[in-house]
Amino acid sequence: MGIAFGGLALVVSILLGLLAGWLASNALEREAGRALTELADRMAVTMDRDLFERSNEIRTLATREGLIGDQAPAMQQRAELESMQARNRHYTWIGVADPNGIVRAATGGLLEGADVSERPWFRQSLGGQPFVGNVRDAALLAPLLPVNEDGSTWRFVDVTAPLFDPDGRFSGVLGAYLSWHWAREIERTLLKPLQQLREAEVFVVGADRRALLAPANLVSLLMPQVLNDATDQPGYRVIRWDDDKDYVTAHARSEGIGDVSNPGWMVVVRQPLDVANAYATSMRYTLWLIGLVAGLLCMTLGWAVADRLARPMRNIALAADRLAEGERDVVLPRLDGRDEIAQLSQSIGRLVKQLTEDERALLALNQQLETRVAERTADLEARNRELESFSYSVSHDLRAPLRAINGYANILREDHAALLDEHGQRLLRQICDGANTMSDLIDELLNLSFARIQPVDFQPVNMMALVQECVTQLCDAGPARPECFHVAALPVVDGDGALLRQVWLNLLGNAVKFSSSRAAPSVHVRCVREGDEWVFETEDNGEGFPPEQAHRLFEPFTRLHGRKDHPGCGIGLSIVRRIVERHGGRVTATSTPGQGAVFSFALPCGNHPC
Repeated sequence: MGIAFGGLALVVSILLGLLAGWLASNALEREAGRALTELADRMAVTMDRDLFERSNEIRTLATREGLIGDQAPAMQQRAELESMQARNRHYTWIGVADPNGIVRAATGGLLEGADVSERPWFRQSLGGQPFVGNVRDAALLAPLLPVNEDGSTWRFVDVTAPLFDPDGRFSGVLGAYLSWHWAREIERTLLKPLQQLREAEVFVVGADRRALLAPANLVSLLMPQVLNDATDQPGYRVIRWDDDKDYVTAHARSEGIGDVSNPGWMVVVRQPLDVANAYATSMRYTLWLIGLVAGLLCMTLGWAVADRLARPMRNIALAADRLAEGERDVVLPRLDGRDEIAQLSQSIGRLVKQLTEDERALLALNQQLETRVAERTADLEARNRELESFSYSVSHDLRAPLRAINGYANILREDHAALLDEHGQRLLRQICDGANTMSDLIDELLNLSFARIQPVDFQPVNMMALVQECVTQLCDAGPARPECFHVAALPVVDGDGALLRQVWLNLLGNAVKFSSSRAAPSVHVRCVREGDEWVFETEDNGEGFPPEQAHRLFEPFTRLHGRKDHPGCGIGLSIVRRIVERHGGRVTATSTPGQGAVFSFALPCGNHPC
């Protein structure tokens, strides 16, 4: 009772802890998901807005008179460009290229005179439209720039606008390289005030699922495949990443603003699931600790109460144990009072007295029953022996008159056939056929008696060799041909070889007899293992039998076909069943009329593999 009380309190506390932890985990997961989604969406929107503003800046700069026309001095153009770069430190380079792609002026004089006609930013603006490109590594400009403080390579976003002279003719392209550190600064600005998002990591992902912006140790990380299925609407889910850890992962796609081309970025923010659920885990452990303390207190209290209640019951139980060990002079403690334990003591006393009297009566009845069972068993065994002896004796005694009948009939047929007319000769043939049939029946009865009384000598029997011997015997004795038989691999079993030979001869003989009318008779023999049994099967393509008559096949003298078409006594399958049952097995038969039959018998496997 003490353990039950304490255990109940502990189990309730554990269940409450699990439930509270599960509820808190779900709530915290949803809260973290919402916060991460909001962060991802804000960063995507901020990047879109900043790109829109940068594009407007470049387009506005492209309208300045100091940059328009081939006659504008390079120094004046460079001054305009450097003034713009000074106002926004994220512009790493701003330059003006003429219609042929030759840089006329650039901030710091970098790349002046260089041919940029094949650069994507120049080619995109040749049509007269502004352009915002995707993130790319610096190619021409990288050797001319200092090394980044964090050791990373220079990466840019191209922002361009076409230049037109006062007459509206295309006069070049204004291009700017926006440093990708711009995106990192947006990340820090947005993430800093969100203290609850501990260990949150931000990624900007390109269309190829590679990280364009990521923590320093995760730059080469490939995004999980599941993010390909992310909808255009911001959202979150719990995803297992390549490090085999679960993360609350939120996403938001860049949609672009106004006529600024959309680079197709997706902002992904993740936070380890165990970090998001840290409070829930702590609360669960606290509840479990409270439950453990409560369980120990309840256990102590229950133990004390149970001991007070159980002491008299324990005395009764000790006395009952002595009674169970065979002592007959034991007196059960009798408690006075009207409470439940006293009533139990009195009831057990009356029960023991009644059981003692019933035991004496039962012992006497069992003795009488054992005597009667022994007498009935001996009588049944004697009757069985008499029946088997009678069957055996009758079968032997019938042979003498049959031999006489058959002998006299042969004498008449050989010596006096001329004295008999056609009717008399037909009657003589019927006498001989009847005598032969009776002789076959006697042989089958002897085989059945032999199967009943012959002791089973269990020895290892190679069923493959035994079946091949039976096939040879059937081919030598009758119309069966070796090519009709198809024998698969068969195992070794424990059994009586002589009795099992009789089983195979009867089954294979029946298969040959009932398939002999086919143009190409065939008999298949196979074996499969089912649990602890080997199941042997013979399948023929003969006439078959009605499936509802299958249960009658193994009864003595049962025939489902006429004797004229298929001679026989109807005892062979009874012998098969008797022998198989004496080996601890079972026999079954299945068929479809006109499509052959399958006869199966199962034997214990023993210790012999196939």
